[in-house]
Amino acid sequence: MRPLLLPFAPLLPLLTWALPACSEADRGPGGVDEDTAGPGDSGQGADSGAGHGDGARVVLNEVLASNEGVVSDGHGDADDFIELYTAGSVTAEIGGWHLSDDPGKIGWAAPEGTIIAPGGMLLIWCDGQPDQGVLHAAFKLSADGESVLLWDDHGQELWSEAFGPQAPDVSYGRAPDGSEHWTTFAAPTPGASNGE
Repeated sequence: MRPLLLPFAPLLPLLTWALPACSEADRGPGGVDEDTAGPGDSGQGADSGAGHGDGARVVLNEVLASNEGVVSDGHGDADDFIELYTAGSVTAEIGGWHLSDDPGKIGWAAPEGTIIAPGGMLLIWCDGQPDQGVLHAAFKLSADGESVLLWDDHGQELWSEAFGPQAPDVSYGRAPDGSEHWTTFAAPTPGASNGE
C-alpha cells in the first residue's frame, strides 16, 4: 500500500490517510492521484461523529453541492464533494464503510485498508462517476439540500447529516475542523483545514 497524494502541493503536509494503490487510470495530470484532492448537518444541535469502537470519530467536515468551477477533480471536472475528517487522537479504519444520499443504496464504499489518521481528511467527489477512481461516488449532491448517511462495515448507520440549500461555489463546513460550529466558505477548502 502506498499513500495517495493531493493534487494541491501546498497541502501535502496535511495528508494523513492512505488507500490501496490506484491504477494509472486513477491518476490526474502529472501522474498525481487525483482522487485524493475527499456531508453536513444543519449546524444546529449536537456534534455527531462515527467511531469504530476504538475511540475514532469520523465526522462530516465540509460539503459543496453546487460547484460551478471553484474547484475541479483530476479529470478537470467541477464536481461536488464531501470531506470526511477524523476528530480526536485515534486513527479511523474505514475500509468497507459507505456513504450515500439514499438509505437504500451504497453510493460510495471505502476500499479495504482505507484509514484516516487523527486530524486527517478524506475527500469524496460526488459526481456519479465511480469509474473515474476510488474516491468518486455513484451519486451527486443536491444544491437544494439533502441528507448524507454513513454506515460502518457491518451495515450499521453511524450518522445521517443534513445540509440546506447552497449557493454556487459556497461550501458548508465546520470551523475549526471537527468542531460543533458550522459556517459557509466563499472559498471552499477541499482536503485542507477549514481554519479557526
